[in-house]
Amino acid sequence: MDRIITLSRKEITATPKKETEKADLSEVEFFDALKCGQEIEIKITACMAGHTKPVRMWVGRRSRSKKYGVDTVTLLPSKGAKPRKYARTTLNKRKGRVTAGMGDMGAMFSDFKIIG
Repeated sequence: MDRIITLSRKEITATPKKETEKADLSEVEFFDALKCGQEIEIKITACMAGHTKPVRMWVGRRSRSKKYGVDTVTLLPSKGAKPRKYARTTLNKRKGRVTAGMGDMGAMFSDFKIIG
């Protein structure tokens, strides 16, 4: 549905954005391959906790919200890591996109691989 906006005697037709962008296929495959108890290495970057080195973490539980259509994987810090620094790290998959979160703040992840 198009909207017509009149600004200073000019008509501008604006079309709403469609959600056609999808996440990189490798990120979705990585998310789907995670099993409870696996050890992974992931680089997480957030505005408050930017890290330059990949961090080893354990895959915790998986959950699914039927109401919102979100799959969630909880990541737990590995032994020897500061537990408060990486507490409540999650990976979420919604509509074919994978995102990361640290606590209640969004984060970016890259350089991910499954170790064991």
